[in-house]
Amino acid sequence: MNRRLIFLLTLLVPALNGCFRNTAPIHFYMLRPLTPAESPQAAIPRADRGPVIGLGPIRLSDYLDRPQIVTAVSEQEYRLAEDHRWA
Repeated sequence: MNRRLIFLLTLLVPALNGCFRNTAPIHFYMLRPLTPAESPQAAIPRADRGPVIGLGPIRLSDYLDRPQIVTAVSEQEYRLAEDHRWA
């Protein structure tokens, strides 16, 4: 009987600990293009803007290529936000 109780508690305590963890909800963010009214180029007439150049493909460094948002705290330190992600 004593062994059964110890065995059940050994299984029950970690299981309950996983159920009652207080985790923050994940927030998702998405980049969007500027509308013409928000763009600094919108005030310049089309003929004066010059040629349009497209770039691609763009490759991010491995430490930035992740779903979590990475912010620079200082020149040497970056912070990974586990509960804030790119959509």
